[in-house]
Amino acid sequence: MIIGQTFATIGLLVGIFCGVALINFAARKGYTRLVKSAEMLPEDCRTGIVPDGKRGSLGEETINPMSMDPLAWHMALILLATLCGYKFYDWYKQFLPDIELPVMCLTMIFGVILQSILNHTPFRDSVDPHVTDRIGSMLTDYLVGFGVASISITVVMEFAVPIVILCVLGTLISLSLVFFAGRKLFHNFWFERSIFVFGWTTGVVAIGVTLLRIVDPEGKSGTLSDFGYAYTIQSVVEVFIIALTPGLAVSLGCPVSGAILTTVGLVLLLFCARAFGIYREKANELRQGEADVLNS
Repeated sequence: MIIGQTFATIGLLVGIFCGVALINFAARKGYTRLVKSAEMLPEDCRTGIVPDGKRGSLGEETINPMSMDPLAWHMALILLATLCGYKFYDWYKQFLPDIELPVMCLTMIFGVILQSILNHTPFRDSVDPHVTDRIGSMLTDYLVGFGVASISITVVMEFAVPIVILCVLGTLISLSLVFFAGRKLFHNFWFERSIFVFGWTTGVVAIGVTLLRIVDPEGKSGTLSDFGYAYTIQSVVEVFIIALTPGLAVSLGCPVSGAILTTVGLVLLLFCARAFGIYREKANELRQGEADVLNS
């Protein structure tokens, strides 16, 4: 657990600081299309404070506060799905002690089941996605803070060498996704899309969104909408990977498991290159559809 929290903390820091450095480098090289310098960023992106007049709504009051606070209602739904995941984990371990299913995946499944049940009740319109998103982000912030606070320095120093090696390798892989895979496979706004992937792979989706807002503050590249479509399929794949990888590592060993997953990833990249083509022109040249977006 401590090693995992250490990797998560380092990943967040690499995603933020290295991501901003990459953006500055790309702006100087002419890779960015929508923002050419930090001075072009909106004030809220530079300061973190949204000015008066541009502040959006946190969400809607879908429940009458006289009966239950709307925030408490949404929090209760999230905690109920989490409780179901933990209880199901404890139940099935009594019969299948050798089978390991991540609690996170179980709670996500019960969240989908809970939403499906609500859709067939008068409460089907009582869940505001904006509120649940904000609660999820809030819990993630607390999780990161508690995780950093619980890291044991002595344990980290004991495994310092493998931690450094794995972090360097992970960062190099993420950089290759930006300047090799993303540059060659994305046919428009390649850097905007790639920097989102970089923040996502080094930290969490929120880091990717933060970096994307720096280079695409108005969302003209369409990266987030494309991600939303792709994640409907990718989330299923992630659940299977998270659920099956620990058992695969135990039975075949970590090197073999890593080789299998790496091979699958490379095959998928080659399939994309074969199916959609490779962009061979210079990285700072306009690509298909970019001029229309920039002139709109």
